[in-house]
Amino acid sequence: MFGTGNESRDFIHVADLIHQIELVIKCADFAGGAINSANGVELKIKDIVDLFVKQSAWSGTVLFN
Repeated sequence: MFGTGNESRDFIHVADLIHQIELVIKCADFAGGAINSANGVELKIKDIVDLFVKQSAWSGTVLFN
């Protein structure tokens, strides 16, 4: 993995993103404004990697650099 693993992101579930797109199509004024898609929860990359490793039962080692 690139980085230290302490970098963070704000992820959104695909179902929530689809719901947001539907709302934009139905309600937006399409005046060229930006719309931020996020859930408001900051997650560290190493925590997400740990979750994937645990869920996949992978027995390898993840190295950050």
